[in-house]
Amino acid sequence: LPLQVEIAQLRVGSIEVGDHADPDGKGATVVEALEATLSSDGELHRVSALHASVSKLAVSGEVSLAADKPFALEAKAAVEGEAAGRTLAFDLAADGSLEELAIRGSGRPLDAKAGENFAGELTARINPLGAQPIRELVARLSGVDPAAWSRGAPQAALDLSIDLRPLGESSEGLGGRLTLRNGRPGAVDRQLLPVEALHAGVRLSDDALQLSDIDLRLSGGGRLRGSGLLRASELTLRLAATALDASALYSSLRPTKLAGPLRATLSADRQLFEAELRDPQFSVDGKIAVQPAEIVVDKLRLQAGDAGLVASGKIGLVDSGKFALQGKLKNFDPSRFADVPAARLNAEFEVKGNSQPQLVLGMQFQLHDSRFRGQSVSGQGDVDLAGERLRKADIELNAAGNRLLAKGAFGARGDRLTVTIAAPKLDPLGVDGDVDGTLVLGGSSKSPELSATLRSTRLSAEGFGAIRGLDFSARLGDGKDGALSGKLQLAGLELSGGTLVGKLLFEADGVRSAHRLRGEIALPRQRDLR
Repeated sequence: LPLQVEIAQLRVGSIEVGDHADPDGKGATVVEALEATLSSDGELHRVSALHASVSKLAVSGEVSLAADKPFALEAKAAVEGEAAGRTLAFDLAADGSLEELAIRGSGRPLDAKAGENFAGELTARINPLGAQPIRELVARLSGVDPAAWSRGAPQAALDLSIDLRPLGESSEGLGGRLTLRNGRPGAVDRQLLPVEALHAGVRLSDDALQLSDIDLRLSGGGRLRGSGLLRASELTLRLAATALDASALYSSLRPTKLAGPLRATLSADRQLFEAELRDPQFSVDGKIAVQPAEIVVDKLRLQAGDAGLVASGKIGLVDSGKFALQGKLKNFDPSRFADVPAARLNAEFEVKGNSQPQLVLGMQFQLHDSRFRGQSVSGQGDVDLAGERLRKADIELNAAGNRLLAKGAFGARGDRLTVTIAAPKLDPLGVDGDVDGTLVLGGSSKSPELSATLRSTRLSAEGFGAIRGLDFSARLGDGKDGALSGKLQLAGLELSGGTLVGKLLFEADGVRSAHRLRGEIALPRQRDLR
């Protein structure tokens, strides 16, 4: 404009973009609370003291534009806003012309935490009037720690960069490379991210994002290679795994060298995962679909030699949360898959019910021809739970000459649940000693009735110490005037550091609403406490 203009103060409440020609057309607010000063001497136009809210981001800056070709332009902007609960600041600068504009930017958290080195950089060359406006774009993020952005996320030290350039002179799209490096890889159970690096080719067009030559390097030497396509809000990944080490992903699992195809289709309303992985010792097959209404485990199979697990089922995510799971163990030895005691389990199980408005659970299992720590194990169970009431329990477990029985019901008037344990020799199961007892439980969880006895000459476990001469009995009647009595006696309590208690005796008698407690403790080299 070959005119001199001076606008000391410009204010605009909001700017909307939409189809306002249509009476029913809707608009979207893109700018709010805009304030600025405008001036022009006919040769140079200036906008200064600019302040606005753009998509909930606070923007301030200034810009100048020459009136004649090539329309020289200079601009500076500061942007502040929140992402994932963090307050971020970005500084942007641009200079050049409308034929080619150079942009530089940097970002940082305003609430940086101790030891955090997060930073972002952006450089670009733009032709605002060209068929393909972007001539070059390079973006880098460094020092990204997911744990600093999301509670419960793994720790990492991620450096991410993307480099994009036009694929041709026309608007064919952009192409380039995506690179990620992790300076702190590790297993998930150690709150780390088991990813070392990622490299991929990127091709961005008007309707799709293509990822080619994906090379994801995992902890332990595993690699995932393949391609991906994002189109119409759906991401499809086709990957091939090699030398995948389960112990590097989760440290208690056994080392593996799994290889095979991995497929995933991810969208807002459905996520489908498929895997077929093998190595000389193990095989893993799975197909799982996550949908808004339910999770469907079409198949899950783990195999190691003749040891296997097969499972399938559905878990509802809405309404009553209905679920149904079933599976089978055949010569299953968990020690082949993880650092746990050896076993050989043959069993069938079925679980069904719903989670809302209260938990309803039906479970049946059969355990046969099985061994644990080299000892024979067998059992069966039928459980029916509805909210706070256990409508049915019929469980029997036998292991190395030890027996556990639970039979009856609990939670309503007239119910009786009896639990008995006869375990004369627990040593083969990893616990030294013996235990024998009976528990009879009646009434409801709000007003239970019980009688119990429990005896043991000795119980000890590595790392926990030992108790000697356990003698426990208790009785609790119904109502506030229900009888209350009990006795807990120990001949000794030992911890790994030595004897803690030489003798212990607690007794109680009375009723629920009024009762008396007596106690006696003998401590080594000290007077007894009463």
